[in-house]
Amino acid sequence: MQIKQLTLFTNQLDAQKLFYNKTLGFQLATENSDSFSVQVGRTLLTHQKSEISHKYHYCFLIPSNQLKESIIWLKERLNLVEIESGKIVQKFESWNADSVYFYDGSGNLAEFIVRYDLKNEVAADFDLSKILCVNEIGMPSKNVEAINQQLENEMNSKFWKGDKLRFGTNGTED
Repeated sequence: MQIKQLTLFTNQLDAQKLFYNKTLGFQLATENSDSFSVQVGRTLLTHQKSEISHKYHYCFLIPSNQLKESIIWLKERLNLVEIESGKIVQKFESWNADSVYFYDGSGNLAEFIVRYDLKNEVAADFDLSKILCVNEIGMPSKNVEAINQQLENEMNSKFWKGDKLRFGTNGTED
């Protein structure tokens, strides 16, 4: 399953717009008083005004050979999340992936991930155009199994990795 459109709600719309447009450098695809959208690779990412705070964890897929370059690019624009003792790269051995994390304009935890099994290397330097898509969206739940079943039934998104008791993933690497 590929995420082609994603809407995130925020009570800090102006801060999000500043983050995406000025900090990261995305051109606004659409904008009105209640929302704006940016094209992130093959995903249209929309931020919709809300009266209440919403917190998300979402992830951007980047080419599998661009982690180091993306870290340099990100550090020129923002602070990366330190995982522990100065470490900023999280290795996921069972997924054959590495990630770095940062906060967006609303305080959501965002991530760049490289998934080595996709073999989607590129030769050019890293910039915004190398972000392939929104690759993950977190869906906290007290009942992972029920959410998994709903995703399978309504979106044909099959269970991928993890466990159905604490932390499960649906879809595919891509």
